Amino acid sequence: MSAILTYRSINELPSLFAKAESDPEACNILAGLLNDAQSLSPAWPALTQAAWKTHAAALFQKMPEDAPLSQPRQNLLLAMLNMGLDDDPEREISLRPHYLRLFDALRPNCVNREGLLNVIGLDRNGKAPLLAAAAKFAVLRAIQPGTRLWFPATEAVDIVQALDEKHCRIVLASDPEAPLALADALTRCVVFPAGGEMEALLLKKPIAFPDLPSLYQAALASMVTCLEATEALVDHILIPGVYASRADLKALCTPAKKENIKEQSGLASRWDYSRSLMELRGRLEKSAGPLGGDWNQDNVKSILTREAGRPQMAEHWAVAVAILLKDKESTAPVIQKFCQELQDQVVLWHDQDLFVKVMDKLPSKHLHEMAALTKEVAGLEYLMGCTVQMPYHLWTYTEKILEGGEKKAFEERVLKGFREGKPSADHFAWLWKKGTPGEERTRFLSNSDLLFKTLQKDAKGNYLKSQRDLRKAILDSDEFLYTLMRVDYTVEKVKVEGAVKGAKYTTQVTRLDEGDLDAIKALVRCAKRMPLLDAREKTTLLVKIARLSEEAKEAVEEGASVQFKQDRLTSLRSYRLLQEDLDRLVNEEIPANTAAIEEARSRGDLSENSEYKYAKEQQRNLNQRRAQLERDLRTCRAIDFAEQEVKDRILPGCVVTLKAEDGEISQVTLLGLFDTDSQRNWYSYESPMGKILQGKRVEDEITLPSEKSAVIQEIAPLSQETLEFLRH
Repeated sequence: MSAILTYRSINELPSLFAKAESDPEACNILAGLLNDAQSLSPAWPALTQAAWKTHAAALFQKMPEDAPLSQPRQNLLLAMLNMGLDDDPEREISLRPHYLRLFDALRPNCVNREGLLNVIGLDRNGKAPLLAAAAKFAVLRAIQPGTRLWFPATEAVDIVQALDEKHCRIVLASDPEAPLALADALTRCVVFPAGGEMEALLLKKPIAFPDLPSLYQAALASMVTCLEATEALVDHILIPGVYASRADLKALCTPAKKENIKEQSGLASRWDYSRSLMELRGRLEKSAGPLGGDWNQDNVKSILTREAGRPQMAEHWAVAVAILLKDKESTAPVIQKFCQELQDQVVLWHDQDLFVKVMDKLPSKHLHEMAALTKEVAGLEYLMGCTVQMPYHLWTYTEKILEGGEKKAFEERVLKGFREGKPSADHFAWLWKKGTPGEERTRFLSNSDLLFKTLQKDAKGNYLKSQRDLRKAILDSDEFLYTLMRVDYTVEKVKVEGAVKGAKYTTQVTRLDEGDLDAIKALVRCAKRMPLLDAREKTTLLVKIARLSEEAKEAVEEGASVQFKQDRLTSLRSYRLLQEDLDRLVNEEIPANTAAIEEARSRGDLSENSEYKYAKEQQRNLNQRRAQLERDLRTCRAIDFAEQEVKDRILPGCVVTLKAEDGEISQVTLLGLFDTDSQRNWYSYESPMGKILQGKRVEDEITLPSEKSAVIQEIAPLSQETLEFLRH
């Protein structure tokens, strides 16, 4: 590899990206190359752009869509986004979908994903240039409760009281009754993250700079904004609202005496003379080997104390402390004792949700130190309560530090979730893999209703792994399947005669008993009625159950419903609307887009032509939409639902009356593929509700997508009014 590696070293990219598939550090190296680049990607040579886009797209396309993004891959995607590496339709390279995955990784609990993506311009049909979207995303990430903002229109500093994701608004402390539209704030405001130099200047905290240029450089580096960041902007914010003139700012600068410059420069570069928590973390991560016995304890303690209570800095605080705890000889004893004294101020040890979120984000090499420190400082109960809320793969870091009776206490904490009827998929995964064998373990694992309901709950990020593993175990693991049905089994080694005369070999034979009939019936009922498995998976599972015994076979065959094999159906009205959409696309939108491409092409340099790039992206979207419409019209059959004969089973073209377990009566209408209308309670037969209802009879009990139980009371044909609407 080249001695001096930069983003221009495109000959090195194939090996680096190949290494990045398995080595996280290679992702960090690639991210570093982008972060160090002197120009944004639109200004790069065409070959350089093409190389980066091609290799990056290949790397992320190999990841399963539901696989969580590791921190190094997040770093790489964020660097790509900030550098402006956009889609390249001409080479069929698509990067924006991966930026959507980055958004989900950085904001896993977002309550209005589509709304926020639309505001910043990162949605799939977003019209905003990528660099503009990246700038807005950076501002969005910087906006946290308690963060200070400045607005050019009012020339006033305000404090964020809350970020209302649901309505895409910011609630400000100065006027909580008049929220500010997020779209407006992202483009106009300047954000001052907590702990930065600009915030210190605004609050007139004691702070010193070697000279005025350093002051402006530090101020600009500690601001996040879509506005042009210049010294004039710093002056506009600080003068005269905070300082009377530049002379007051200059007074904050204390140039070192010439004879002390070298000495002070050496101290300033040491990790223990960092000025902020971010700087401390960065320097500690770059340090190699022991940190040294002679270190500036007062400065480090001051930084940790200042940031201990800030939720937005909790991850950086945890990483810095974990690294300090690794040096057992020098820093660990001091930090251990200091954290005991600081316990009441550390937000991580008073907010379980925040602790869980931070532990899920921490690099694995720091998890042991944080778990051990939390056990010692916050106590075993706090640590156990947090652990059972984490993804299952993190539980092992807690288990490794448990001693003696603490392990039994942790198991009791897990079982408590089952006894209260509120386990997570991670609870089931732990109980299956590590729980102590016994009647209680078997009883909980064989509760198929609870298991299936738990696996149907929404999950994101690292919480998906346990759901996927358990779902796979139901289908592929005989041992897990036997546990669900309370089937006792033994594996014996048996000598068998070979094909050649006299030859013998040993094989394993599994011997089963009849199993628990109630447990078998419960599993069969869940497999048939709950929408966890698709049709093929249900069939596979039921066949495996039926082979166990005659009783199991009877349970599978009991109440088996007819499998409807039907054409792709929709109403006459929906089919006509699809045709109209296609006509409008072919005769209006596509010709207009072609004209826009030619107009943009005539303006010259395509590498700098944002209008051309946008028009080409739209061309791709329009062509995809056209292909989808043509496919739908070709494969779908329009029918008049009056022709459907409604008898004793539910099929498309009928009204179903349901009585929920709480006594509530409701009606749903089952229709064709493109007839869904949530306001009218109309469902497609391929929707989750449709799949549950199809083929059922009156008095059948079903489990709705909301997990409520309901009984089918009546199946009736469509009203004349509905039929007329669906015909026109």
